[in-house]
Amino acid sequence: MIDRTLLRYGLVGIGNTILGLGTIYIARQFVSDFAANLIAYLIVVPVSFVTHRDWSFRDAGQRFPAFMRFLPTVGIGYLINLAILDAGLAAGVNAYVVQAAAIAVYVGTTYLLSRYLVFLQPR
Repeated sequence: MIDRTLLRYGLVGIGNTILGLGTIYIARQFVSDFAANLIAYLIVVPVSFVTHRDWSFRDAGQRFPAFMRFLPTVGIGYLINLAILDAGLAAGVNAYVVQAAAIAVYVGTTYLLSRYLVFLQPR
């Protein structure tokens, strides 16, 4: 049986990834890869919280406490993302490929943290 939460998370994640990568790829024409990555996070994080809370996890808990748990989750994912980005770019890997790989690891990390530490009151 397919885990519906994971399926919904994946669908929302695809949309967030498209938004994030699109932002990165446009922004990196004007700023560094790291700045482009940060700009994308500033746009995607609020969208991600709302869509994952309301649709992926269908959380019925209070928004503010969940958001306060979501921020460190995103922070941890972001630090891991930056480590992969830094290592990949230093190794000479194509920047577009590195950005995509960094996002993939971010998604896996934040899914696990969101499922077990952030969204605790499913409807």
